[in-house]
Amino acid sequence: MNTIEQPQDRWSKYVRQLAVELSRHVLPLFRTRKGRPEFFGSATLLMTRTDPCLITAAHVLDSARDGDDIFYYVEKGLTQTIAGECIVTLPEVGESHNDDRLDVAVVHLQGLRLPPYPAVNKFPIGIDALRPYALPRHNKEYLIVGFPASKAKTKVAVGGGIVRLRPYVFRNGSVSDSAYEGLGIDPRVHIAVDFNQREVVADDGSRREAPNPDGMSGSPLWMIHSEHEHIDPLNPPIVGILIERRKKDRVLIATDVAVALKAIELAQRGFSPVGDARVASVRGRDDR
Repeated sequence: MNTIEQPQDRWSKYVRQLAVELSRHVLPLFRTRKGRPEFFGSATLLMTRTDPCLITAAHVLDSARDGDDIFYYVEKGLTQTIAGECIVTLPEVGESHNDDRLDVAVVHLQGLRLPPYPAVNKFPIGIDALRPYALPRHNKEYLIVGFPASKAKTKVAVGGGIVRLRPYVFRNGSVSDSAYEGLGIDPRVHIAVDFNQREVVADDGSRREAPNPDGMSGSPLWMIHSEHEHIDPLNPPIVGILIERRKKDRVLIATDVAVALKAIELAQRGFSPVGDARVASVRGRDDR
């Protein structure tokens, strides 16, 4: 990402340019509903030391449990179904799948068409971009780049469905350290970002009403400013994966990327299903 202008004129101008670059690593995910592609979630497109993979929220893959193919676009009208080994987090013993507090999934991609996907401007980001345990959470600015489902427009044309999406960008800080206890989460594991839908800080620094964030689950949470550590303005780190919105509390919750890195490590070691994660297979057709 060496084309971004350094943030010397205005911070907001820098963030706008940065958001365009970062959106290349965020992949919209789809399923078919009533014969049309339906956008319903997001993922981070990542390259490990050896393999391409997707990181998303585990609940985004629930459609695969129900028999749906989950797919993404690799060219105009051409899709790739997600297929490969998947490691997902599990809830505590005795709790249901819906109670999973980590809610992270890593899919090691397989299939005929592996990234990059220049026709749709999607490229994997290197694993070094993931920065686990970026503590403390306060006095930092976070950036979310994702695709709200409420803004997805679908047009069915000859040759297949065409879905027009534009990324939306929100930025804000974490809630106070004392607020984490009230939310029932641990700042060592989660990041809670202030989110008042009626007034969010957009990429240009203006305050505006945000679209419904449904569909942004699985989006990466980037750290773009910190008073505690150096942030490379051209390569800000991913510190979390968005998993939940709590409307009443006016926050978005992300799980620390340490969980995703652990899942990647387990897969590379030939992990067997024990502990706080399990292995599953996501199978589907190579194309549509």
